[in-house]
Amino acid sequence: MHALRRRRRRRLRARRSPCLEPSDASGFTITTAEVTFWGLCAACGSAEAGDTEHPSKETDV
Repeated sequence: MHALRRRRRRRLRARRSPCLEPSDASGFTITTAEVTFWGLCAACGSAEAGDTEHPSKETDV
């Protein structure tokens, strides 16, 4: 399978910050947290299921 490598930045629509508390901050004061979601776009999902050819061009969205 070829990697498509498409990235999108999305802001959370939540009214309050998500509850992200590290189990051990190792002496650091945490100022920022990031959440990364990994998944398949519609074309890649169809290709994985065998419905279509997988796109192979790398793009940044």
